Amino acid sequence: MSVTQQQVLDSLARIKSPRGVALANANVLSAISASDGKVFFSINVDAAEARAWESVRAEAEAAVRAIPGVTTVMVSFTASNTITTVGRIMIASGMPTASGLGGGKSSISRTMS
Repeated sequence: MSVTQQQVLDSLARIKSPRGVALANANVLSAISASDGKVFFSINVDAAEARAWESVRAEAEAAVRAIPGVTTVMVSFTASNTITTVGRIMIASGMPTASGLGGGKSSISRTMS
């Protein structure tokens, strides 16, 4: 039996976010890819809330892994800083970037500046 996106969403709806909202309704999920027993999605939150969401990522992975037919689950967790203001105040944004060699950090930095 093939796993569907709806099955994944139903499973995630049972997990509460740190805000008290069902994870499936918290507006933090990327598109869910479910194919051949493999499920991939990400949870995207503000960096200021990242610590509170770490356990939610683990719960989400466990809940999806428990769906019959799921063989592989990958849940990425992205936390970024974004400050938007009006007027002459600087707008700041941050994007987590791995520190490995040849990862394009300088290119990303130049592009964002």
